Amino acid sequence: MKVLLLDTSFSSAPIYNSLLDQGCDVYVCGNNPDDYLARSVNQYHRLDYSCAEKVASLLSSDAFDVVVPGCNDVSYSVCAELKGMGFQSFVDDKEVVDALFSKDNYRDLLTSLNVPTPKVIEALTETESESVCFPVIVKPTDSYSGLGISVVDQPSDLDLAIDQAKKYSKNDTVVIEQFVTGQLCSHSAFVKGGEILWDVFVDEYCFFNPYAVDISFVNLRISDAIQVTLRESVRKIVSHLGLVDGLLHTQFIYKNDECWLIEATRRCPGDLYSRLIEHTLGVNYAGHYAAFLIGQHNEASLDILNMRHDPVIRSTLNVAEGKVAGAIYPPEDLRLIELISLVPLGARDPNRSRVGVAFFVCDKERNIRSKAESLEFYRQVSNNL
Repeated sequence: MKVLLLDTSFSSAPIYNSLLDQGCDVYVCGNNPDDYLARSVNQYHRLDYSCAEKVASLLSSDAFDVVVPGCNDVSYSVCAELKGMGFQSFVDDKEVVDALFSKDNYRDLLTSLNVPTPKVIEALTETESESVCFPVIVKPTDSYSGLGISVVDQPSDLDLAIDQAKKYSKNDTVVIEQFVTGQLCSHSAFVKGGEILWDVFVDEYCFFNPYAVDISFVNLRISDAIQVTLRESVRKIVSHLGLVDGLLHTQFIYKNDECWLIEATRRCPGDLYSRLIEHTLGVNYAGHYAAFLIGQHNEASLDILNMRHDPVIRSTLNVAEGKVAGAIYPPEDLRLIELISLVPLGARDPNRSRVGVAFFVCDKERNIRSKAESLEFYRQVSNNL
């Protein structure tokens, strides 16, 4: 099977390798020749895959059997467009993708299904805003990685936050929501025939950027009430939209036994989320994701009974503004088991973005939350060797 993977980032490397393991002839496509997969594989097409027409031309000229999305929403959305053009892609139809990926459409969907989610606040005049219970959070409807998001504490700051959000929206649209507090968490579920085959809950922290995850770990102690709510919500969404089999990844916030769904996607999460699941539970997350997307998933391969549980923490690494990439010195009671460097030594990072991803194993599962929170103080890469 000849497969075109729409993503060349390091996060999609496990998907690429899984496709190879499943006997596929894999090519990758992306516009940045410096991305990891663009540099490390021979079968690379330099192409801006955000343009479906350009990808369609490549699929036709090179006789690909199927096109697969990587670890970003654009790649999945384009695959949906290509499916509408008649190309083979085991993704949802475009209108379903729009319902899930657009923040305002997703809120409308959840509200209609009676699924818990932060209250949406309609466009406000200055007078109307005085009756709103602040703080609120303002988001572009179609951005990613926390871009353009801000929390507003008082009415006088609302217009500025809306203008800022619109700068990051291709559609020039925003959504305003009641700001809820609690623990950020993700729920990854592989669904088949409308039912959940397997799922996992991952607690997440945003230390370096308040709207982008940088530290996470699998939470096996989440309350039964939260598990029931999330699973019932996923079943409602899958049934209502008629989702195709595969991954449904949901972010939510919980506090005690209450929760609010925030976002959902059908593509593989980035920053090597798949490796966190593999390190912790021994489940080949990327392999299952890839198998669904080439129409060859084997339910028996989800060996739930033999799963292990190692207390592993995933952390992205950053360099403070004005510093250069040097060494990392983790706490003594955390053991580094894998480190992926994204920049060379001495690289400067003026944009304060991630420069690496690290995986640590904790001494005991019951200590994992405190150890994860302690990494906030250790995870910046030192200026020195």
